[in-house]
Order: sequence, then structure tokens, then C-alpha cells
Amino acid sequence: MANLQPTDFTEATRFAMTATTLAGVEPQLADELKALGATQIEVGRRVVTFEGDQRLLYKANYSLRTALRILKPILQFRATDYDALYERFVKFNWHLLLPLEGRFFIDTAIFSEHFTNSRYALYRLKDAIRDFDAASSHPRNVEACKERRCDLCLHLHISGDRVVLSLDSSGESLHHRGYRAAYNEAPLNEVLAAAILLKAGYDGSQPLMDPMCGSGTFLIEGAMIASHTPAGRFRPDFNFKHWQDFDASLWSEVRAEAESHIIPIEKPIWGSDRNFKAVGIAGANAARAGFKRQIQLDQIDIMKVAAPDEPTLLVLNPPYGKRIGHENLEQLYRNIGSVLKHQFGGCEAWVLASPPELLNLIGLKQKHRETLYNGELQCELRSYELFEGKHKEWKADKAENRTKRSIPTDSHTLSPYTPAPDSEAQPRRKRERSRFIDGHPLPDAKSYERPRGYRQEIQVFGSDVNTKSQRRREPEQKRKRKE
Repeated sequence: MANLQPTDFTEATRFAMTATTLAGVEPQLADELKALGATQIEVGRRVVTFEGDQRLLYKANYSLRTALRILKPILQFRATDYDALYERFVKFNWHLLLPLEGRFFIDTAIFSEHFTNSRYALYRLKDAIRDFDAASSHPRNVEACKERRCDLCLHLHISGDRVVLSLDSSGESLHHRGYRAAYNEAPLNEVLAAAILLKAGYDGSQPLMDPMCGSGTFLIEGAMIASHTPAGRFRPDFNFKHWQDFDASLWSEVRAEAESHIIPIEKPIWGSDRNFKAVGIAGANAARAGFKRQIQLDQIDIMKVAAPDEPTLLVLNPPYGKRIGHENLEQLYRNIGSVLKHQFGGCEAWVLASPPELLNLIGLKQKHRETLYNGELQCELRSYELFEGKHKEWKADKAENRTKRSIPTDSHTLSPYTPAPDSEAQPRRKRERSRFIDGHPLPDAKSYERPRGYRQEIQVFGSDVNTKSQRRREPEQKRKRKE
């Protein structure tokens, strides 16, 4: 991006934008932007850059589920000291952006050996804006403020000697959806919850369950995905609505278009928690989001949750022992593994926790794992394909079913006993011995074999013990004598 002048961003119909997000969520954000019609999409670390027009800027703020902010760059240059920052900023025509007695907010993200004091860089930008206004022929008495609910939000990003100043079109972070009536302890970030659901492939075509729902973030984000409800539908404000070039009619068109795609929820969404207060908060939040009837909530411990009638997607964010404590954290994760194994065969589960050692206590073979961040806390996300019985048996059955599906079912397929046309006849196959006499099946030869000892794998979770013991079955009479 070349150095931008005031006329570049005020007159251009298409311009560059940057969507910020959480680490590990960039692929989902890029997919969402592509679906909205963005072009020149490039994925970076915690950012996705793209190009679009003013309509796309409004749509991105209103519809994106995995974005934190939508930034519109207005200046880019190189500098190695604070005076160079000031000299460049003071030459900018700030009256194009700030109204009479306008208020502005500045946010910074600085990673540079040249600018080690991010607060001083912020002060130099603030001084440049106020000095420009004071030196103009018609001062507007602009003032800096400490909150994002203002006329203009600015984002200053410095990496090395590269300086980028952007307009923050979102204002408050987009993870503030606007549907929370109350907060539980340590609520899950809405952007992270939506990203996990998208990673799991959830689109509303299958039931969704969170047996440890807390304040209901997974459930509400899932309901919004299933119903195609825009993520920003309940937000009271966006900063671009305070810009001097805000187009109210275009904004109304964008909202009407997005809301025209809302559909009814077809599959059930269940949530439960052992904490009565958490269930009440989840119910209040669901009602405020308009999903009071679509989301079913119960106060019940995860160990007592009934098995679903059909394959269901389970999402869990159990306590980490950091902000929410538990009387026996290790036993809780063992119980989660036991419940998933015996109650939810045929389902798929995605669990987010920290540290990874807690997830090891679940004792199931994961299908997918990756590192994510819940706020400043590093977490790990794992998915489990749940089944009944042993993993080797389930894997063999799955391979056999896949083979059966690959066999052609054409009625004209030749039988293995039918000679192929225009070719030599198939060799005669040895006739298999009948396994029936007078309608009764012959006994299996294996039944005459001497009973042999069997191997039993015992895995003790939560310790360093992982042994394989082997014993032989004792005759019934000997066992009775011992008893």
C-alpha cells in the first residue's frame, strides 16, 4: 500500500481494509470475507487484509462472526523516531474526519525497537491532531477521549519502522454482540465460540449440545449460525455511523439484505449446567438474542445428561481451575471422558481447555487438535469422534463400510462365477463345505480350542502409571473355592 493522501480514502470507491481476529481463527475469517465478496484476501498473523467498497465495510461489521475489528488504513509511511511521527501526522488534514468539537480515541499496537514507549507515540499523535486544529483558520476545538464511543476511533500500528494509521470502523470490539443481559464468571469470547463452531463444520443441519453451557455463548452463537442471523444484529452502535461520510440509506440496505436471509432453526439446540445461576444467565441471554424457544436449557450435572436420539455435535468449555474453580478438577475431566465414551456414541465432541494436561485426562483418542487463545490464556482445542466399543474395532468397521460403499451396484456387473464375454472362462472355484446338517449349523472349530488368557489394557489417568497386565482366567471351581 503506497503512502495515502487525504483524497485517496475519501474519493476512492474501493480501498484496502484489515480485519483483526484471534490467533488461529484467520482461516475462518478469510472464508467469511470471501463469502461476502471481498477481493485480494491475504491471511496474516491475527489479521486478514482485503479490498472492497463502503458497502462491504458495512457488511463486514454487521455480518462477520470471527472478526474483532474492521480497520480502514488512511496513512502509511516509515519513521524511526517520535519527531518524525509528529511531523507526518501534523500535516494531515484532520478536518476531513473530525466534526466541530469532535472527540477522538487512539488505540496502539507497537512492535518496534525504534518506538519502545507506546504511550509516548500515542501522545505525539494526539498532540499532532490538536496542533493541526489549533493552527487552522477555523479551529473546531477537537478533544481526545478515553472511550471508544466517540466521533472517531484511530488505530496506530507500528512494526519496525513501518507506520500504519487506520480508522477503526467498529469502535467497540465486534465480539461484543449486544445480546448479553448478564455475565457469568469467565465468559467465553463470542468470536472464539463462533470460530470453534465453524471449525467443527456446524451449519445447523445437525443438533447442537453444550452440557456445560455457562452463560450460553456456544448455544447462542450456534443459533445465530443455524438461523443465518448477522453477528452484529444486536449491537447498538458502530463507529462508522459517526463518520462524516456515513451513508444512512446504504446502511439500511445492508441491514435489510442480511436480515432477509434469516431462516428458522430446524435442528434442536440443547444446553445444561449444574449451576442454577449459570442456567438463568444463559436463559436471559438467549431470550435477549431472540432464541428463548429455540434453545432448551436444563439444570443438570454432565454425568446425568441423557444421550441424544441422533448424532449430535457437542461443544464443551470446562473449567480450567484459573478463574472458575472446581472441587476436583482432574476427576471432572475423567468423568467427561467417561460420559462422552458411554453416553454419546455416534456423536462428535469439541473440547476447549487449558492446560493440555487436563485434556489428556479425558482418555480418548483425538481427531483434531490445535492451539487457541481465550483472552490471554493459551488453550488447546481437541475434537473426538465418539463411538461404542474399542477404537480398533470401530476403525475396522468404518473401513469395511467405506469398502462396501465403493463396490459398484450396477445390475450388469458380472458375478465372480460368470465367465466374462469374449474371454477365457474363469477357473473353477473350490466348492465350500456346507456348514449346515439337516438345517442345524455345525459347531465352530474355535469352540473346541482351549481357553487362552486374554490381554487387558489398564490406563490410570492422572498419574504416571500406564500398565498392561496379563492374567489367565481361573476355572470356575477354583474361583469359587477362593471366594
